[in-house]
Amino acid sequence: MTEKHPSKQWLTVGFETKNQIRLFIGERSKTQFDSGCKMFDLFLKDPFRFDEISFKNFYTGYLTIKVKEKYSNSDNEWRIILKRFKLMPDVHGESGANQTFHFSKDMFLDQELDNISQLRFILQQPSCNWKDFGIDDIKLKAVNMDQSIEALFYEWSKRSDKIKMKSFEKLPPVQMLSTRLQSLWLLCNEATKQTANKTEDNPRFDIDGSYDVNLLSTNQP
Repeated sequence: MTEKHPSKQWLTVGFETKNQIRLFIGERSKTQFDSGCKMFDLFLKDPFRFDEISFKNFYTGYLTIKVKEKYSNSDNEWRIILKRFKLMPDVHGESGANQTFHFSKDMFLDQELDNISQLRFILQQPSCNWKDFGIDDIKLKAVNMDQSIEALFYEWSKRSDKIKMKSFEKLPPVQMLSTRLQSLWLLCNEATKQTANKTEDNPRFDIDGSYDVNLLSTNQP
């Protein structure tokens, strides 16, 4: 029997991109040398975060990805999340040349991917066997933070070595559960207040479990 479990709910992250630019060494007025590199940027739209990148390779040998935070204006704020990852085992051969790649968040060098406004892709192909290279069909996805509580529990249990959960009973939505927990907290708080009031009405004169003789009253015969 196949185990049933809640799957991740994904959001497609919108972005704008510029053309992939081939980089040359030397001045334009003189003889240029092809560096075997290309570069292009993606500009994210809301939400400014992502958890997965996928694309189809087209004869790119190596890939480096940098990210920049939304409110950063300095070039020094670029952070590398993928460094010279080998897409083709042999840059002179066909293996991996037209493969589709998926990179999840846990594969990145830096996993702080919230509030990201810009990604920079640096492509490298050192082999002269190929006339052109690049990557196509780029997709960014983010985990839906409003997913059902069943899915949240399942993802949490997978990360825990001590807890093994195979299935969940039908649970209410997160908003409904939050409302019920808040009501329960209010009831507990009210009960605590009532208990405190009763204690004040009937104060005890004990100190560390023993009564202080000076605080006790006696009736004269």
